[in-house]
Amino acid sequence: MSESYGTRTERVALLVCVTASAIAIVSAYRNPARGYELSMYRATPTLFWGFVVGSVLLSVPIAFRSKSTLNSGLAATNVGWTVLVVGALPVIRGYRYLGTSDALSHLGMARSIVTGSTSVTEILYPLLSLLSSVVALPAGLPLEAAMLLLLPVCTAAYILFVTLIVRDRSASNPATVIACVTACLLLPVNQVSRAGTFYQPYPTLLAIFLTPIVLYLLFRSVTSDRAGFVLGSVVGLVVLVLAHPQQAFNFVLIGITIPLVFHISASGTGPAMRPGRVVSATAITGLIFWRWVYGFDPFKRSVSGLVRSIVQFSGSTGDVSGAGSSLAQLGGSIEELFVKLFLVSAVFCAIGGLYGVVLLLPGRVLPDALERVSARSSDLERGLTVSLIPLFLLFGFYIAFSSQYFRHLGFIMMVISILAPLGMGQLCEQFPTRRRAISTVLSVAFIVFLLLSIPIVHLSPYIYQPTSHVSDAEQAGYASPLDRVQDGSYIHYLRTDPERYYDAYVEWQEPIPFTTRQVLYDGNSLPVGDPTGDYTVLTRSDYEREVGLYDELHVTEADLDGMDSSPTVSRFYTNGNVEWYVHGTA
Repeated sequence: MSESYGTRTERVALLVCVTASAIAIVSAYRNPARGYELSMYRATPTLFWGFVVGSVLLSVPIAFRSKSTLNSGLAATNVGWTVLVVGALPVIRGYRYLGTSDALSHLGMARSIVTGSTSVTEILYPLLSLLSSVVALPAGLPLEAAMLLLLPVCTAAYILFVTLIVRDRSASNPATVIACVTACLLLPVNQVSRAGTFYQPYPTLLAIFLTPIVLYLLFRSVTSDRAGFVLGSVVGLVVLVLAHPQQAFNFVLIGITIPLVFHISASGTGPAMRPGRVVSATAITGLIFWRWVYGFDPFKRSVSGLVRSIVQFSGSTGDVSGAGSSLAQLGGSIEELFVKLFLVSAVFCAIGGLYGVVLLLPGRVLPDALERVSARSSDLERGLTVSLIPLFLLFGFYIAFSSQYFRHLGFIMMVISILAPLGMGQLCEQFPTRRRAISTVLSVAFIVFLLLSIPIVHLSPYIYQPTSHVSDAEQAGYASPLDRVQDGSYIHYLRTDPERYYDAYVEWQEPIPFTTRQVLYDGNSLPVGDPTGDYTVLTRSDYEREVGLYDELHVTEADLDGMDSSPTVSRFYTNGNVEWYVHGTA
């Protein structure tokens, strides 16, 4: 038997993974969501999760320990497929939509483009809307389904191009496998409730997941004679601006840093390189970025708000103590949540940071193995490493003056997902006689990393957050009454702002004919005595969240049920899942 085809045991194990994958997908598909689900993980059949765990346990050791490059690559691909299937659960299980905040507004943007009521040039980040429209119209799909389909598609692109970057820069099979499995951890997704990076139809996630494509093209334009990579990188950078200007600006910082490192180093390491192409692409991107964002009011408001925060030094992290207090009442803690959300990321930040130190220190002060790692690295890797300095400085700036820092952290983790595998792969190459021991350690470590990461791909009670599932009944329960609400009224709500549903299903960008007020969580705050003509909307998901997940921490079941018994409130609309009440009528 040829070694290139690996052992029979490995092939049988991979075949079992593929078969189990098909069975699990069918199992999940045949058990669709029949209403709002507080936890996607709990509602999905146990058989599905058996496949996920089994696939991880079988595929990861083969990926790292197989002597066959083919089997190793197939196993790593199967890990990627497993993560894609988890990411595609909302599609497989027939979710109407995923995302009850910004994601709903972006759905409205896409709908307005399709109907022609809004031009692409009127949207600050139109790429998500454009792509979903391109998918929906030819296939005859609802826009919601098209936007959900983009999640696994963009995830696949992210995993593929992180892997290609590392393979191109290292030409090492261990580094390539490490890169593929590291990308499967989806480190940019942090699910922090305040301006985090969510696994939802979301411009921030789209931009971050597309960035490795642009970075690959930019690196290839530096190392290749082919002009097509230069053109591709410029086009990719323009696409990045349309995806999300904030993330495009982060990429500009990388584009500035890499030529500076080449200029300062002048070491000539590696093959002939052309850093001037990075300068040209970055300059073009900077001009397009400024020309695109300057005319948008949201950009101007963000800048002016940031300036006011700096002048007044109004920090943005004061909500941490409040969150810690709430978690303590639920039996959790900030420390526990940090471990669940950021432990794996912290490990990879440390690995990427150590690799960066090795690249930047003089070779003579390093041990022999690390000196060889540094000598084999080019100024492209050093430039990407040094770019973390302005990126982390900007991250600290956001912490001090803005609420956008966790979105920025998502971009940083994308860079770390490239640097850490490069460092680990090159270090593994320095110890060929210890390959089996190193492969075993990597297998165990990445199994643990994956089992820690998969439970936070989607929001769930595991991280003290409900899923952002939009059910058919909830969508209908908002869309229909919103057309009948009297102009100038106030609508009171608990968690999901009705204005988001107005954006998605009535008219995006039109003046909202009502004002929304979020109910304060003081234990006795439902607005049963508000003026005549006001409305209160309660949903089945409100009950699930407040009573089931938060154990009546803010609103009690009696408060929610009390709306029906109040003499000053009458039911305005109901479909069994969404209840609308109008005030001032008996």
